[in-house]
Order: sequence, then C-alpha cells, then structure tokens
Amino acid sequence: MLLLTLLMVGVLLGIMVQDMLWRAVYLWVFPLLLILFIVAWFFQRRDVTLAVVAGLINISFLLFQFLLVSLYFYIKNKQIVKLTGTLIGWGDIFFLLCAAFYLSVLNFIFFYVISLMLALVCWLLWLGLTKSSSKSIPLAGTQALLMAILIVWDRFDRVIDLSSDSWLTIRLLKLA
Repeated sequence: MLLLTLLMVGVLLGIMVQDMLWRAVYLWVFPLLLILFIVAWFFQRRDVTLAVVAGLINISFLLFQFLLVSLYFYIKNKQIVKLTGTLIGWGDIFFLLCAAFYLSVLNFIFFYVISLMLALVCWLLWLGLTKSSSKSIPLAGTQALLMAILIVWDRFDRVIDLSSDSWLTIRLLKLA
C-alpha cells in the first residue's frame, strides 16, 4: 500500500509541476491516475462497485455544477459560451473526473469547494507577488497538490478517510 501511495503522490506532484510550469498536463497521466485511484479504493474498501457508484454521483454533481455555470454565462452574455478550453481547461476536467472515482461523495464535494478556494487564493497571492498579468489559474495543479497532501495525511494519520464520509460527517455534526 505504501508503494501505491507513493505512486499516486508522484503522479499528482507531476500534474502539479506540469500545470504550474506549462499550464498543460500530458493526457496519458490521467488514465494512469484513474487506475491508481481505483486500485487504491479497492485496497481500502475491497468494493469497486462502491467506487463506481460514488464516482457516478460525483460526476453527476460536476455535470450539474457545469450546467449551472453554463446557464449563468448564457444569461450574462445572451449566447452559449464554451466553457472548455477558455474558462476551464481539459486537464482540470480530467483531473476532477479522476478524483470523482477516488473520493467518497461528501469528501469529493468538500475537496472540490476547498480546492477551488485554495486555487483562487494562491493565484491571487501569486499575482500580487509577481505582478504577472496571466489570467490562467493552474487549477489542476493546485488541486493535485491538495490531493497529494490529503492522501499522505490519510495514509499516515487515520484521522481522515478519503474513501468514507463518516469522518467528515462526525466532524460536521460536532460543529453544529
């Protein structure tokens, strides 16, 4: 399992470096990441069916969210706006599809929201520090870095479980 963790973290850090440096990620990386995520889920849960069901629910969440964003831009611009390529890169979408098959449903939504906020804050800090005029946010790279941190945390400290919603539910109930 340690080897699998190292492979996942290595691929995620590779995505981060590629996206940060070139704002592009090699396409072959995503099927490799998806395979690693599904194998890891199997070793953690021994139930690939549950991974597929959670993945389909997570993808449904993404589709619904993209539909709402498309609707927003349609209303704002009075025309259909192509999201892919200009507003969100294919690498960002492929990364989220891979993550959808690794994280449980609540973990995925939590990861998605936190990673979007983190990417925005990091990008704003980067713009402030470098005076860069780039409008491109390395979303997949930032999300890959966060995912790598979470996987290492999950592996070495049993406080969290990325394949189960129970740890997150318990903490959220304590806050209420």
